[in-house]
Amino acid sequence: MASKLKVSKARDKFKMLRKQYPIFTYKSFNWYTKKNDLVIKFNFQCEEIEFNPSSIIKFPNGIALEKMVKSRKTFIDHLVFSIGLIEMVSYWKATCSPEVQITCGHLTKGQQKWWKHLYYHGLGEFFYLNKINTNENDFVNFTCAEKPKFEKIEKFKPSSSKLLVPIGGGKDSLASVSILSKTKDEKFYLLMNPTKAAKDSVKLATKNYQEQTVYINRVIDKKLLDLNAKGFLNGHTPFSAMLAWYTTLTSIFTKTKYTCLSNEASANEPTIIGTNINHQYSKTIDFEKNYNTYLRRYVNPHYVYQSLLRPLNEFQIVGIFSQNEKNLKIFKSCNVGSKQDKWCCDCSKCLFVAILLAAHIGIERTRKVFGVDILDKKSLKKEFLELIGQADTKPFECIGTIDEIIVSITLIKQKEPVLFKKQFLLRYFEMHFSNVYANPNEIKEIKETFFKGHSLNPYFKKLVYESYTQANS
Repeated sequence: MASKLKVSKARDKFKMLRKQYPIFTYKSFNWYTKKNDLVIKFNFQCEEIEFNPSSIIKFPNGIALEKMVKSRKTFIDHLVFSIGLIEMVSYWKATCSPEVQITCGHLTKGQQKWWKHLYYHGLGEFFYLNKINTNENDFVNFTCAEKPKFEKIEKFKPSSSKLLVPIGGGKDSLASVSILSKTKDEKFYLLMNPTKAAKDSVKLATKNYQEQTVYINRVIDKKLLDLNAKGFLNGHTPFSAMLAWYTTLTSIFTKTKYTCLSNEASANEPTIIGTNINHQYSKTIDFEKNYNTYLRRYVNPHYVYQSLLRPLNEFQIVGIFSQNEKNLKIFKSCNVGSKQDKWCCDCSKCLFVAILLAAHIGIERTRKVFGVDILDKKSLKKEFLELIGQADTKPFECIGTIDEIIVSITLIKQKEPVLFKKQFLLRYFEMHFSNVYANPNEIKEIKETFFKGHSLNPYFKKLVYESYTQANS
């Protein structure tokens, strides 16, 4: 009965807010240069509430920003307008207004359909956790101004030997750095509100980091945090989709044809098994393909947004990443502690990374990475059950598949049977789920499968395959 009441109250809040705030308006966007910075500002309004988020993109001194913007104004307008459409989601979700009025630009019917698809699937976790029952057709409708209409531009052609590499400071982006270190392509690194681990990752990647790094400082309007505190709707939004638009805008000035993300095949697995609800939707191959289609059809056909790690699973990525001892000292994949440059050692993300690391570098070396025996923590039993598929949902985190975790636990047992029994969570697995251990064929599949559903051209595919085979040898 209690759970039914909670669902009812959540649905009532959703309906009440939509009635109280029927229209959300994307009123304006603005950008200008300040020395070698591109300053971006947005204005969103919802009844009496006004939001003014902003961003500053800081380019290296070697890029003549002010000179370049003169010939690219229309192109920049289109991309900044589009960034506003994805930034808007964070604010719209507070009220889930049934109508979004766009008064600063026009979207065709095809574009509206694309954006609705992104919003709906990118907010799947948000809808699920807030008990919101809706569908892709009805959850929001757009009304747009007739002008300005942003036409596709084809005259700006970036260099195919220049790469833009977003860096987050975790194991995945460091694996990409490792793979790309074997190329002679000119690289720019993109950091958004960077952590120390992200900055250290770039310094490890290149000695010329000052000339090769673009920084984005993204500022959330504090009024959104005030609404969250007052009980308005809140939850996860598709961050990687926002990053996609910022990378394309950045590519105009760095003249980089390829953005090389670090999203893996594992991101395609739903968080809620048997549904399309995925915490990592905007890291999936579905979003990647849809985004490239949108660029080709509506923006500029010469830019490519791709994930370098898409042919690999998380288990294989850790194999590549962990070969470099320096990586182990730098990376931080914990969302809770990364801003303080530490592992919290109490979340499902920390536990997931520890399990995969232990399968590759052993329990003792893994303990040194985290500073504690995470695999021995009784307090993480709930998170452990979610990771191994013994709960209704996987953790709402960017993690690998259940199969990868089971294979990793199996390998730890095979390699270190004595230490295995001394770790509470591993011992618990042995006592209650001994029938779940991976068999040799399942282990081989996780170790050796090179995911075919990727978008890499032969050049990038060869780079990834060489690193993958080297790590497996």
